[in-house]
Amino acid sequence: MDATAFERPRSFNKQLKWAASAWYCIAVAGLMAFFLYVIVHYGGAAFGFSDTEPGTTFIEGDTLGNFFLVTHLSLALVVISGGLLQLLPSLRTRFPVFHRLNGRLFMVSAIVCSLAGQYLIFTREIPGDLIMDLGTSSAGGLVLLFSALAYMTARSRRFVEHRRWALRLFLVANAGWFFRIGLMLWFVVNQGPVGMDMETFTGPALYFISYAQFLLPLAMLELYLRAQRSENSTFKLGVALLLSISCLATLVGVGAASAMMWFPSS
Repeated sequence: MDATAFERPRSFNKQLKWAASAWYCIAVAGLMAFFLYVIVHYGGAAFGFSDTEPGTTFIEGDTLGNFFLVTHLSLALVVISGGLLQLLPSLRTRFPVFHRLNGRLFMVSAIVCSLAGQYLIFTREIPGDLIMDLGTSSAGGLVLLFSALAYMTARSRRFVEHRRWALRLFLVANAGWFFRIGLMLWFVVNQGPVGMDMETFTGPALYFISYAQFLLPLAMLELYLRAQRSENSTFKLGVALLLSISCLATLVGVGAASAMMWFPSS
């Protein structure tokens, strides 16, 4: 048998790994840009120093809501930074104790951040309607579910399963970031807010993005995990190409969000 028949799957494994690594690098840059945005804009809004989105400022007399607002915004920073650190293979192998401690901090922060966000969604006037609220709330519910599954698989030392649930948790915990880059990508592709009413912030396009913010990343992750285990070289190559397209889409979304939403020049 031709020896090259044994080399092709290994080659496609490399392409799969390279595509995943490229997406991670783009995500790091995009999430750190969002990290700075949260500090500068949301942090300022929480203390009344700047105006951002409705629902992200103090409301006089709403002590509980203000507490959950600060909690949500503060822990979002921990979720972003801690989640990125958890994905580093070198950290897991060289510093396992830190990986465990940081993982627990990330998980608890994601849960509390999600619960605080749920409270704000249904008690404050936030752009959108019930359909969008249910989409965002569904992502929050998955944070709770995936946290429990990631914790239980780690406790039972089923580390392969734990890694999969932890990756799923990372994606749904950052659904708000995916929503923003997805929205800006939609603007770029369609050259404007097609399929949505910007005054009421409703419409079929926004409904789609509200659920795609966690369903599409989860679907892409499942394909990637299956491709890692698959012996079908064609499937591996196909997923690597899809990941490459995801890299481009993420890069455009991050660039557009940074230029038009997070750090506009004017």
